[in-house]
Parts: sequence; structure tokens; C-alpha cells
Amino acid sequence: MHFSPEQIALINLVTTIVLCLITTVYVYVTYRIQSDQRRHFQLTNRPYLAYENFEMGLIKDNNDIKSLQPKLFFKNVGNVLLEFNVDKIEYTINNIANTSIINFSGYIYPKMNTISYCPTEMKFNKSNLKKENEVVLKYKVSYRIPGTKKTYISEKTLLFKFDPTNEKPFGILFRDQIET
Repeated sequence: MHFSPEQIALINLVTTIVLCLITTVYVYVTYRIQSDQRRHFQLTNRPYLAYENFEMGLIKDNNDIKSLQPKLFFKNVGNVLLEFNVDKIEYTINNIANTSIINFSGYIYPKMNTISYCPTEMKFNKSNLKKENEVVLKYKVSYRIPGTKKTYISEKTLLFKFDPTNEKPFGILFRDQIET
């Protein structure tokens, strides 16, 4: 079989166009895979700080409650080491306010927990403490990957019922949270 020069030029033109189309599709698919991988990398390599629990520490003297000290439990649910700073804790018990602006900071390894104690004990009149007490807790925590500038903020408001015979509160009634 013998092809004329015009037929050879046409075959070259058609195969070149097909190869250009295949290359264009390949470039597009590679770009999509790369952007999906970049998004996955960004999501898995950013810090994630989660509120885990709250306890009301009871400071006792001869089985008599002298003061209360809130404890916040946080967990690093991400895949990277994170540095955190508890900027503010405000809490009220039965509408009696106690604010602590603190600068407690530390590091949490991936999948690990930490406890943040409120550094001030809440003194109170024992007559204000009931069998079931309402605790409103507000806190603000900033966190980031150590050595980076990008900071994330977690602010939450929690409402609990608290029994002074048990350190663990019960009944989270309201949760308002802001993650930025």
C-alpha cells in the first residue's frame, strides 16, 4: 500500500490533533488531581483543637467546700503538633460572675489531650450553692502550628447543671461556638 504525500500529511495532521486533545485532557486531569491533593494536604496539615470536657474542681477543707476551680479539657484532633493559648475564661455560677483573663499556653501532640485549669479559685458564699447549680462557661482559645503566623480562634459558651457532690457537670444545655 502506497500513500500519496497529501494522504501522509493528512494522517500526520489528524494524529497531531488527536495527540493534542489527549495531552489537553491529561493536563486537565493532572491539574485536578494536584488541586485535590493540595486541598487534602491543607486540611490534614492544619491544627484542630476540640473542646472535650469540663469539670468543676472542688477545693475542700475537712470535707467542707472552700472554693471552686474550673478545669477545661482540650484535645488535638488534628495530625500536627499545635500550640495553644487560653486567652480568657469567664464563668458564672447561679448568676455570680467570675472572670479570669489568663495567658495559659502549651503544646498538644496529635490525638492527645490536655487540661487547662483556671488559675483563680472562685470564692463563694456557701448559701448561694444549691443541690443543682447553673454554670455558664465562656472561653476563648487561640491555637496554631508552632513557628507559623496563621492563628485559629475557638470561642465557646457552655451552660451546665452542676451538683457540688460530683465534680463532673451534667446536662450541657446550650452550646454556642465560633471557630475561625
